[in-house]
Amino acid sequence: MNTQFYDAMIQLTRWGGTWVFKLSSWFIATDFFLFFPKRVAGSIRFYRALFPRRGYGFALGCTFRQYHQFTTVFFDRYQHLDQDKVTYTSTGWDHIQKAADNRTGGIILMSHLGNWEMAAHFLQKK
Repeated sequence: MNTQFYDAMIQLTRWGGTWVFKLSSWFIATDFFLFFPKRVAGSIRFYRALFPRRGYGFALGCTFRQYHQFTTVFFDRYQHLDQDKVTYTSTGWDHIQKAADNRTGGIILMSHLGNWEMAAHFLQKK
C-alpha cells in the first residue's frame, strides 16, 4: 500500500476513530474485488478446487471474504502502534527458551486465528 496513503489513513483514524479505518478498508477491498478480475478468478479457481461440490456462488463468496479478511493485516498494524490495544496469549515459552539455550532448534506451532506478522513481532520482542 502507498506509504503516504497509509499515513493519511492512520491520521484520519486517530482523528475519527477506528471506524474510519474499517470503513475505508472495506471500500478498498471491495474495489480490488471488483476491478481485478484476473486475481479474483485465481481465488475462485482455488475455492472451486478446494470445495468441488459447492457452486460458483460459494467460491465467489469465499473470495469476497478473503479480500475483506486481508484488511485485518493492516488494521493489526495500526493497532500495533498503540501496543496496549493488541492482546495475545501464549503457552510453552519455556520450551522455546530451552531450545534456544541448548542451541537445538525447534518447531513453533501456531494457531491461524491471528496475524502471523504480529506474532513474529511479539516473538522477536520477547
